[in-house]
Amino acid sequence: MTRLKVFRPLLVLMLALSRSLSADDLNEQCLMCHEDQSLKYQAGRSLFVKKELVENSVHRKSGVSCVGCHADLESVKDFPHAEKLAKVNCSSCHGETQQQFDTSVHALARIGKEAQAVSCASCHGYHDVVEGKDVHSRTHPLNQPETCGECHFSRAGHRKKARIRATGV
Repeated sequence: MTRLKVFRPLLVLMLALSRSLSADDLNEQCLMCHEDQSLKYQAGRSLFVKKELVENSVHRKSGVSCVGCHADLESVKDFPHAEKLAKVNCSSCHGETQQQFDTSVHALARIGKEAQAVSCASCHGYHDVVEGKDVHSRTHPLNQPETCGECHFSRAGHRKKARIRATGV
């Protein structure tokens, strides 16, 4: 019985902390600013994040918060945070997939003058990542012509420099 008396307050505290740090709560903190459509970098690029995209994402459904991807914000206590953040590192959770990508034809597009040409977000999106089997996924077979066409074809339907090959990812 004495053990229960000692551990009960600790258990209550842990439960309270886990609730206060849930992915939903952390996302709400971020969305307090990022849900503002007028929020922009000094350079003019939008920092707006549509709440519905985050809520429907595979990451949110898996319990991953904004900070789970934007890891350099984990230690930030003072908001607004610095404007320049580290690039999201998808391989911290998707290491095996990153290794497959690194040996694919798409990885070759990252060599030389087009070093920033292809990233995970190029095909999968940013805050709107959903499972590939979901018809709303950019990588769903029904959406691949449009997704791939962003790099492989111009708006007029002419081939761009990037070629589609029969093999490779």
